[in-house]
Amino acid sequence: MTNSAVWSATHNLAEQWRKSALIQRFAAQLPANNRSNNGVPEMLRNLDAGTRLVSRQPLIPNSWEDFALQMPSVTLDSVGRAFLSSVQPIGFAAEVQTAWLRSRLPGYPMIPAPHLVPGTHRTTPEIGRDLGWRREAIQGGLQFQAAPQGVDQLLGIEQRSYNHAIQALSESLQVSAEWTSYSHLATELTETSRRELREARKRLRILLSPTAVDKYEPTRMARREDYRRCQLDSVIDDLTHFTKEYAIAFKRVDEMIDWVSLRVLGQLVVYGQPALIADAREVEREGTRISFHSNSHLPRTALVQVDHPLVPELAFVTGMSFHFDELGTNITEFKAEALAGSMGLFHLDPMPKADS
Repeated sequence: MTNSAVWSATHNLAEQWRKSALIQRFAAQLPANNRSNNGVPEMLRNLDAGTRLVSRQPLIPNSWEDFALQMPSVTLDSVGRAFLSSVQPIGFAAEVQTAWLRSRLPGYPMIPAPHLVPGTHRTTPEIGRDLGWRREAIQGGLQFQAAPQGVDQLLGIEQRSYNHAIQALSESLQVSAEWTSYSHLATELTETSRRELREARKRLRILLSPTAVDKYEPTRMARREDYRRCQLDSVIDDLTHFTKEYAIAFKRVDEMIDWVSLRVLGQLVVYGQPALIADAREVEREGTRISFHSNSHLPRTALVQVDHPLVPELAFVTGMSFHFDELGTNITEFKAEALAGSMGLFHLDPMPKADS
């Protein structure tokens, strides 16, 4: 996924975010940084156990309260509510920044991809597991702004340095393989392909109408989101070859922006340098997908360097599972995604063992 210039620029942007006093107060309460079994860290730990939001996308805490209210395991008292209220500017800053990066895409805001039909998981105003495309942002003229407006004020950091860092990240994204592939296909869209995309969008509007979604699942956010994703995938699968290729290319570049601006940046901002996994065993790799066993103490999502020749790049941990081997030993298995082009960006310290 993407290239070394992108990850270097992401690291430099994270250094700007980390200068924020608000970010420092926020990071100090996160479970990976704070082992307390009480108060805000425990509330966030229970929230992450059910959603992975805290560890997976820590820069959008303004969405966490809605999820916490649906989870009986999360105790959201006045202290917890006050904390979530105090860190909302972080989420607003991340939203503005991500929307601005999206506005650099060719054709913005008139992008004909089915993903941007009202009601998909990328456009619904309902809270989801990822940061959607807000209508206010799409209509806000972001494509005419030289840099995201107000992020420096929300975070309390120096404007010029921030603008330089975010502009450098934008420039590096625009020469990535995902971006250039999408740009090429967007330029080559024929009138026949555009007509097919319009028909696909009409079909999606029906499939994702409020009545249809409510009929499938009236209340539970996760099931409603899964329904939206499945309907979108089904419609894209029915597209002809070139038009389907365009839709898939948009999905890839859209996901890449989220990976960079929210997930990887988030790890660097609130958790600091990636950690070295020095005890990795049973390492397997297929493409960019990695699995390994380790006794290292890791959150459910983390940015790491696996000390193994199969994984020269940084890896983004996407999941973990536990099982016992034939001798009764507890085995922790991690799944991760390798970040292409991220070799040698950091000098790393080994992670502590889980039992230390």
